[in-house]
Amino acid sequence: MNLNKVLAPILTISILFISYSFIINNDNNKVIENKSLYTAKLDDKWGHIDESGAFIIPAIYDKVQAFRFGRALVTLNDEKFFIDESGNKIHTVEKKTDPEYSYFLKQFCEGKEDCFFTTESGEQIPATHFQARSTFSYHENIITLVDLNKSAVAYLNKEGIVHYVYNTDYTYNFHDGIAKIQKGNLTGFINTDGKLIEPQYSKLKAMRTPYIFARKENIGTGSERNLILNHNGEVVAEIKQNIHQVNNAWGDKLKIKVNENQSGLFDISKNKFIIPPEYKWLHILDNEKVLAGNGKEWYLIDENNEILNTYHFKNMKALDDKYFMVSDDVSFALMHK
Repeated sequence: MNLNKVLAPILTISILFISYSFIINNDNNKVIENKSLYTAKLDDKWGHIDESGAFIIPAIYDKVQAFRFGRALVTLNDEKFFIDESGNKIHTVEKKTDPEYSYFLKQFCEGKEDCFFTTESGEQIPATHFQARSTFSYHENIITLVDLNKSAVAYLNKEGIVHYVYNTDYTYNFHDGIAKIQKGNLTGFINTDGKLIEPQYSKLKAMRTPYIFARKENIGTGSERNLILNHNGEVVAEIKQNIHQVNNAWGDKLKIKVNENQSGLFDISKNKFIIPPEYKWLHILDNEKVLAGNGKEWYLIDENNEILNTYHFKNMKALDDKYFMVSDDVSFALMHK
């Protein structure tokens, strides 16, 4: 395959992006979408674009946050304020204790003369006892609160039930179905039902599935167990190999690196590797297949470890469901799948 024949379209695309000079803020996948709006930069100013790249909120701000629940926090000339999805200014934030920082909290009490939240035990606590911990403490329909009277962290769900967490060094906001709880060097979590799993893990990573990767020390031996937990803290699988890195693949499948040069595909339901960790590179595709490479050849493999196709390129990466990026020592190109 002559890569130079298909190189020109790629260069054209690159020039278009450089001339337009906007940057989608997608660092570590932290961008939160709302009606397909993304934070973007143009000529050192920030705004919000849609999927076509058109600015819906003009790039006039020094800083912007992603939209959450119809509002975005922006900064212009050292002034912080919220805007709506039409770019209208809603409220100026004077300082971090400004009540607007608890505007997510207010939605539970709108129209109520007296507003109370209920604990797991049925105790009624006035909403005025609480303050949202920060502007964006609202994740997955749960607000991270501080009880000003008890000096405790509590999580409020959309039904108005609060779950308290005591005697911890740090608590996190909800992400991927859990909120991590840290005490010393150990980590636990609370789930959306308020069940607390006490800190006992040296490492805890919530996946974008109903699973959690946890590392736990074997008392007295100094060795560690690599566990897959469900959101109730129950062990559903154990990975016997050493683990360097764990990432989602699809469903109950995990991409696991056992070291820098060996990756495989682990099936939680079968509690074993279904693609052995013997590939230097492993790219997860959208159609429940993987692209695996060893530096000389690349293989398209299904979840049954069947090789569907072999490619002879030095480097190869899936861009989307239609194209691969392929390269040799001197050039690169797009290849249709």
